[in-house]
Amino acid sequence: STIDVNRNTLTIVDGARVDNTTGAGSGGGTNIQSYGWTAGSVTAINPDEIESMEIVKGPAAATLYGTDAANGVIVIRTKRGVAGSPKWTLFGEGGVIPGPTKWNENYYAFGKNTLGQQVNCVNLARTAGQCTVDSVSQWNPMADAISSPVGTGYRRQAGAQVSGGAQQFRYFVAGDWERERGYLELSDSEISRLKVERGGADIPDEQIHPNYLNRAAMRANASAMLGPKADLNLSNSLQFQRSQIPTNTVFTDAAWGRGFKDD
Repeated sequence: STIDVNRNTLTIVDGARVDNTTGAGSGGGTNIQSYGWTAGSVTAINPDEIESMEIVKGPAAATLYGTDAANGVIVIRTKRGVAGSPKWTLFGEGGVIPGPTKWNENYYAFGKNTLGQQVNCVNLARTAGQCTVDSVSQWNPMADAISSPVGTGYRRQAGAQVSGGAQQFRYFVAGDWERERGYLELSDSEISRLKVERGGADIPDEQIHPNYLNRAAMRANASAMLGPKADLNLSNSLQFQRSQIPTNTVFTDAAWGRGFKDD
């Protein structure tokens, strides 16, 4: 089934179908060679809000959910309130994301050609007798703060959950906020060059820091007992997510060159 159809499984959260794509590139497709990557909305579900998860596959999946379930179904049930006094859960985390610091060094040989002129005496010219080396210098653009696209990122997350109620009515409310920024960033020299090129216009932060995640989400569930054999359950969620994740092409086309790769 993976030859001509989507490989993603069908995902059901509290009875509602949600987007389970891995993401889309800048061209709108799922080509891994794209320069920007955006995660699917299923990644916005906070694992702390999940009560149970079930995998349905084979004929049973197709019987329950139709042909879209050819690759299986992930059935997620979020937490529900429990009768009793309100129970609060608060959490938070934060930290920095340092970039790599070890890089292969670049060496440059200088000397004079057969005419006595000062030139960059590369090995090919030296072995051919076209120049003579008199000095060797070393410079790594990845380690130089003026030119390096490597900085320091950070991660922050905070959230709260509350649940409770009586036997006839129970509730669960949760919300969380998350910010993460990778260590890739435009160097000061590149920012200055772009400003001049763009007539002094400010550079958008998403271009200065191309690897980031901004997410905010809220989820609420309510359950009411209508009788000894009947319950009414209501579930709702709201989430805002914006992310940009560079793919391997960014590194192979850019860092693999003058900067080389981290050792």
